[in-house]
Amino acid sequence: MNRLYGELQATKVDKLRGGEGHVVRRNLFSPEETFGRTHLCAIQTVPPGCSIGIHCHSEDAELIHVLSGNIVMHDDGTDRELSAGDTNFTGHGGSHGVTNKSGADAVLLCIVMK
Repeated sequence: MNRLYGELQATKVDKLRGGEGHVVRRNLFSPEETFGRTHLCAIQTVPPGCSIGIHCHSEDAELIHVLSGNIVMHDDGTDRELSAGDTNFTGHGGSHGVTNKSGADAVLLCIVMK
């Protein structure tokens, strides 16, 4: 099954996980299309000054891969700058969040799996 980025519907999500501003989400595959193995499989754009609030993954896990731009990843109390090509994985009760402190959009591949 293929998805063309230019054909994905963009949805604005305000204050995602209690974060600041908004995120633009483009869903790649639904949970049904991944045979129930994911809760979310999407490309999310975090504009400058916006964030995804810190949240816990106790019943699932999330992989965030930076496709373009720069973010500050808040990972279990530690902040680290991630750039295009860098990846974060959080699960087993860990928590994380994302802040875009740069002057350009950050584009992330986000997969929340069971």
